[in-house]
Amino acid sequence: MIVLLVAIVLLLVINAFFVAAEVALSKARRARLEALVRAGDRLARFAVRALAEQGRMVSVSRLAIALCAIEIGAV
Repeated sequence: MIVLLVAIVLLLVINAFFVAAEVALSKARRARLEALVRAGDRLARFAVRALAEQGRMVSVSRLAIALCAIEIGAV
């Protein structure tokens, strides 16, 4: 029983991570991120690369969300 509860909570956390990543990517302002890259921010550099591949990133995020939902339903 405890193992199932832990599994569900873990899947919900993973699901929330991918939902947050998708929303953050869709709301990110490229000009602000590029300014941060020029200032030397490594995470902003990663975000700019993710924006360049936005279609792929959103697809992967949605796939992960769907897989988590399926697994939560299976548990």
